[in-house]
Amino acid sequence: MANGGESRFGVGVSREIHAQCSLSQTSGLEQIGMILRVNFNGQGLNHEATYLGIYARSPSDKKFVLRFAKSDLNGRTMLSTKDFEELADPFSGIPNEKLLDLLRKP
Repeated sequence: MANGGESRFGVGVSREIHAQCSLSQTSGLEQIGMILRVNFNGQGLNHEATYLGIYARSPSDKKFVLRFAKSDLNGRTMLSTKDFEELADPFSGIPNEKLLDLLRKP
């Protein structure tokens, strides 16, 4: 887990990402919950949003897989796993329009 950011130098939507993880284990399943706090910045824009992703694997698996993502901690609004992974990666090159769309999700 790493914190990071992407600055678009005043010509787009910049973001600063802070990640927090927690590990849980039940019989037959290991899970990592990742909370992303993203601060979106730009001309006339300064807004923070929180996203949740759940990674899981069975004991026989070597890699964790992102099972689902939500655009809030209350779990009301689903987010595609692709969108979550792009949002979490400061090097993903996610377009400004998509960042604004993700920001608008409740």
